Amino acid sequence: MIDWEAIRREFPVTSQLAYLNSAAAGPVSRASQAAAAGYYEKMMRDGDVHWNQWLAEREAIRNKIAAFINAEPDEIAFTTNTSSGMNVIVDALEGRGQVISSALEFPVTTLPWMHRTIPVHLLPAVDGEVTFDRIRRALTHDTGIFSSSHVLFSNGFRIDLEKL
Repeated sequence: MIDWEAIRREFPVTSQLAYLNSAAAGPVSRASQAAAAGYYEKMMRDGDVHWNQWLAEREAIRNKIAAFINAEPDEIAFTTNTSSGMNVIVDALEGRGQVISSALEFPVTTLPWMHRTIPVHLLPAVDGEVTFDRIRRALTHDTGIFSSSHVLFSNGFRIDLEKL
């Protein structure tokens, strides 16, 4: 059973409010703050003499995440934030075709494609929903990518991922 109160205690901001906007810079946990402070303390004191240890720790975390989601470690990538990650994805998929997304998406889901002049077709939500049938009808022989985030920018937008 998940102890939600223990999880909330790890995020001090939750003692004051329900913080739901973590798109750009959400609050960090106590453990994340301690890890970051420890990293900067070591960098200040020792420089990068711990580099090999840090690389080993990163790979251990990659393996742990892979095992948790039933993936291979080489399928796990770390980026500094979602915007950087989306740019890496766009770099990898550039030239694969036009993009279908939603008009309600957070800008980082669509802007990197647009900045590279890759056509992006934004489907409007109807009654707060973009259905699989509407996505399928939007597909053409030029479509190569469907870009959607797991947590969406606008309230009420929903894609039934079970039907995708």
